[in-house]
Amino acid sequence: MQQKPLPSEHSIRIAQNFGFFDERVAAIGNDLDELCQGLSKLVIVDVALNSDQDNPQLIFETMNSTGRELSQADLICNFILMGLEPKHQTLLYEDFWRPMEVKFGQEACGSHFDRFMRHYLTLKTGEIPNVRAVYEAFKQFARQPAVSEAGVDDLVKDINAFAGHYCAMAFGKESAKALSDAFQDLRELKGDVVPQASRLRLSLNLPFHELHDPRGMAKDVTALSRWGDVEVGITATEDSPYVMGLVRQSFERQMGNGSHLE
Repeated sequence: MQQKPLPSEHSIRIAQNFGFFDERVAAIGNDLDELCQGLSKLVIVDVALNSDQDNPQLIFETMNSTGRELSQADLICNFILMGLEPKHQTLLYEDFWRPMEVKFGQEACGSHFDRFMRHYLTLKTGEIPNVRAVYEAFKQFARQPAVSEAGVDDLVKDINAFAGHYCAMAFGKESAKALSDAFQDLRELKGDVVPQASRLRLSLNLPFHELHDPRGMAKDVTALSRWGDVEVGITATEDSPYVMGLVRQSFERQMGNGSHLE
C-alpha cells in the first residue's frame, strides 16, 4: 500500500490479492462513485472472545465450515497458535512456522505440508492417519500428556526439525552428497517408503531369491500380501548407500536389466 518494494520472502497470496485489487481499481479510472459504493458494502467482523469461557479454535472451525475447505496446514497452524499471547504467536510463527512454509514452497505449501504431517504422525504414533483426518489425528497427538506437558514451543520446534528432514528427502535439499544421491534415487524410483518409529521401511518389487544382498538386510515378505516381495529397513544413515544398491536392483529388474550393484 505504501508502494515499497516487496521483501525477498513476501507472501505470494497477499501479493496476488493486492495485484487483483490494484487492477480493478485502475480499470475504474476516474469514476470514484463506483469505488465508493463498493467500499460502502465492505463489512469487517471483529469477534471479541472471553478467554475464560470461549474456545477460539472451535469458533474458528465453525466459522470456516461453511466456506472454502481449509487445508490441514491451516487448521493445524491455528490449533497450535490461536490460544497463545500475540507476542508468543509472532515469535513461534516467524522463527519456526514461516520458515517451514518457505521450505515447502508457498504455492503448494498446503498439499506438501499435509503429506508431511501424515508421515510425521505415523512416525510419532506408530499409526498411519486417514488422509482426510490428519487434523483430527494431530489434535489427539498434541493432547497426549507427554506432548502437552513438554509445551507448544517444543512441539513447534520438533515439527520444524522434522519438516527439514522431509524437505531434504522429498525436494532435493539435502547437503550431504551421499544422502542426496540416495534420496534422488528414491524419488526417481517412486518406491514405497514407510516411516516407522525407529527406521524407514522400504518395499521392493522383485522376488526375494533374485536379490543380491550379501549383508542380509532384506526380508522376504512374499506371504504377507504387501506391495513388493522384499522389505528393507534403514536404521542408520550409513546404511543408505548399501540399501540404494538393493533399490537399484529392483529398478533394473523392472527395466529389464539383470545386473547387480554392490
